[in-house]
Amino acid sequence: MAKSVVSLLIGKAIENGNIKNIAEPISNYILEFANKKIGQTTIEDLLLMRSEIVYDESKFLWFGDDTLTYWYDDLRELALSHTDLTDKYNGRFHYNNYHPLLLGLILERSTGQSVSEFFEREIWSKIGAEYDASWSLDSKKSGFEKMESGINFHAVDFLKIGSMVLHNGYFNGTQIIDNQWLENSTLCGFPLNTAEYESSFLSGKNIGYKYMWYSTPSAQSEYDVIAWGKSDQILYISPANDIVILRTGKSDGGVSNWVEKIKEIIKLVLSSVYPSSAT
Repeated sequence: MAKSVVSLLIGKAIENGNIKNIAEPISNYILEFANKKIGQTTIEDLLLMRSEIVYDESKFLWFGDDTLTYWYDDLRELALSHTDLTDKYNGRFHYNNYHPLLLGLILERSTGQSVSEFFEREIWSKIGAEYDASWSLDSKKSGFEKMESGINFHAVDFLKIGSMVLHNGYFNGTQIIDNQWLENSTLCGFPLNTAEYESSFLSGKNIGYKYMWYSTPSAQSEYDVIAWGKSDQILYISPANDIVILRTGKSDGGVSNWVEKIKEIIKLVLSSVYPSSAT
């Protein structure tokens, strides 16, 4: 779910004037890419997971990009050295952990702070967090936050992030994230263009991906928003039902589709709170 937090931080950096807009090429901030084709990739391409940057999970053991982006001990160096592009994605969604790494570099360079410092200043200190949090690093020597996976909260504070999103960027009457950014970054256009999700794990699920958030139609013809992490860690936000649900665990618990399961849970909760009148 760290990627969804990264999306919030990009929005905050734009609001603060650190980043001009999402249409900017990443070479504006990552000068090492200034004379390379990868530098033409936009910030929005990264947020949408629709760049041309190669991501190959099929290589043997630690040579696969999934393994490298989770375990490499200098993720800045890894992201800056991985410049291979391909035309095989053709604008389609493809899950790619180099995207959040590059966004982390952009946040560092545009704000002049570490990503965790920027997060603490702009969000964590303002939501009434009840416990300390941490952001796992690639190594002590490198000291770069694991942008793809490494954020660690107590459950109650995850729910406070969800409440802020539920309430259009406000927490206890204070606006923390711009509501227009939240709307633009979380909600896909439905019905989905299914061709965009062809051959991905979202194919056929009626779940779309915007700026590192998922969204899906709710029962009330509105849309629910999801931060979705490894092992089906899920922060599920349903504005239509005024409810936030957090699911954590070391595995998926044998549930094949947690999004549909949570929709069922919401129906059960609401039916117990608002039972149908007897006839």
